[in-house]
Amino acid sequence: MMRGSGGHNKIISLARWFADSGHTILLQFTEPTNEYPTSEDISREFEFDSRRIRVVYSEQLICPSNITFATYWKTVYNIESSRYWAGRQYHFLQDYEPYFFAMGTDYLLAINAMQKPFHKISYGPWIKRIIKQRHGLHADDIPFYFDKNIYKPNPDATRSNRKILYFARPEMPRRCFDLGIKALKAFHDKYDSEAEIILFGSYAVKDIAIPFPYTDLQVLKPLHLANLYNIATAGLVFSPTNPSMVPFEMMACGLPVIDLDVDGNAENYGGRDNVFLVGPDPDLIAKEIHAVLNDDGKRKRIAENARIYASRMDSEHEAINKLREKIIHQ
Repeated sequence: MMRGSGGHNKIISLARWFADSGHTILLQFTEPTNEYPTSEDISREFEFDSRRIRVVYSEQLICPSNITFATYWKTVYNIESSRYWAGRQYHFLQDYEPYFFAMGTDYLLAINAMQKPFHKISYGPWIKRIIKQRHGLHADDIPFYFDKNIYKPNPDATRSNRKILYFARPEMPRRCFDLGIKALKAFHDKYDSEAEIILFGSYAVKDIAIPFPYTDLQVLKPLHLANLYNIATAGLVFSPTNPSMVPFEMMACGLPVIDLDVDGNAENYGGRDNVFLVGPDPDLIAKEIHAVLNDDGKRKRIAENARIYASRMDSEHEAINKLREKIIHQ
């Protein structure tokens, strides 16, 4: 479990919502982590009442359940080994998990886990399409969502015209950290050595040599992120697989997003009129950043399209209620 992980935030927001609806919730982790060695550390970090959402560490289910969610491919096997206790079994897919590995044991076991007879629920349409095309598997999906009470335009904020935000997660290979650093170096060296570059999203950047001037804000609370998104010029967020909540939160604040043009990524943004998409080449990305910063008309048009698109997305409450309806009517 990593600090700043949108996936874990999403899981705990689901748990919190179900607890608020009167359900008894057990969050079960297979093992402690360095970041959260005790259950109290988890409840404190994610700000929930440990009396209403119980946290335990165990590889096997410790009590019977009416409904059990596997939220990672390995936990499918944990639940399967205790299936007589597990009630209805769901696999909540937030990404295409075989992509986390090179071809080998874990890659194949992750595919095998998806083929287990769990009811699959995908976060967003991309995973649903991928597992249907590649494995002939069906999943219900819930829409992308974010906290609309926090991420919204601030009419009192003054937006810079030369401030770039980079969602930098070196510990997460699918966020393509090295590609972003190479692109930003090319941008700094070839196009604009005076633009402000801000990295955020991880505590690991501080241990890495970055070859250009930058500010590292590490992991920020949501209100601080919303403030940042309201004053920056463009957000660089790489989503070669399923996107995190970050680009949608940026869009909701009126910040245009630059992402990779791979694997049907335009689908995640509602089309190419809502996002800047560019191929996975450092020089092309650097050129695109420069173009975005210097074409005020296009940047503002894409930003406004994106803001409108984000305003029509589901709130956290609406999306989780759709998940609840799918469970009730299964």
